[in-house]
Amino acid sequence: MTQIEERWIEREEGQKNYFRLWNPNLPKTGMVLIISGMTEHIRRYDDFARFLNKQGFLVAAGDHRGQGQTALKNGRLGTLGKGGFRKIVKDQKYYVDMLRKEHPGLPLFLVAHSFGSLICQKFIQQYSDSVDGVVMLGTLKQSRPKALAGRLLLKAVMLVTGEYFNSKIANDMTFFNFNKKFETGFSDFAWICSDLEVVRKYERDPLCGYHVSNNFLHELADGVLQLYNPEQLRQIRKDLPILIMAGGADPLNERGKRIMDLYLMYRKLGIQSVQMKLFDKMRHEVLNEIGKEEAYEQILSFLQQNKKKGIYN
Repeated sequence: MTQIEERWIEREEGQKNYFRLWNPNLPKTGMVLIISGMTEHIRRYDDFARFLNKQGFLVAAGDHRGQGQTALKNGRLGTLGKGGFRKIVKDQKYYVDMLRKEHPGLPLFLVAHSFGSLICQKFIQQYSDSVDGVVMLGTLKQSRPKALAGRLLLKAVMLVTGEYFNSKIANDMTFFNFNKKFETGFSDFAWICSDLEVVRKYERDPLCGYHVSNNFLHELADGVLQLYNPEQLRQIRKDLPILIMAGGADPLNERGKRIMDLYLMYRKLGIQSVQMKLFDKMRHEVLNEIGKEEAYEQILSFLQQNKKKGIYN
């Protein structure tokens, strides 16, 4: 049986982040910190967290700045604030240190989805010694030219509409056009998952799928531009286990091309254990897809394999 614990974590400038723990009702064998995606919230990971609980893993996650319960508490849904991408990276390090202090000796892994996987990419450049392994889902190697162009365009949009305006044009540029890849008119979010019930639930949820502010998109583009500095990439420890997973029908990674780019980048850096799995018919959210059990088991196998040789053992 899972025991849920909810906390409010106070950060700098009076920021309060919603933090949730799924505690297994059996001896703990490891910890997983989930880093969620964009325009969603951590309660969407409840099924996956309970699956890991049954294997003895404590699972934790925080709603990001501008998202979920954190946004409702701070009154800023869809906006990150100045330096928001960098601050979310630091939030994850705070959570990691807190969990390490509360549960010394237990291996700790990151499982990061989509936007969260970009946060994870930056995290391991700075703090790879603090975790035993990472799983990146719905991820990709972002294009620097596209990020530069996006940031320039957003600067122009912000001059006209303001930093905190929710611009439909800017949002459409980011991911709403992904739906054009699918022959369906029933939802703007068919691209996230082929399970219609998951898509409908996402649409009905006021904390999912909303237009974000120009500030959010600008901070995202700015964060992406920090990800592929060669000197910073070389800071990732070479024995960090990495598992990269995505749907083969996910338009975000161009049907697998951009996840392969990420995989090859880490291999060329000399990272010793990099695995990649592409699920042919799955779309963006592999943890919610039809056949998600295969993704669950793949992640579990990775966790069990690497907790035996964790840096804190």
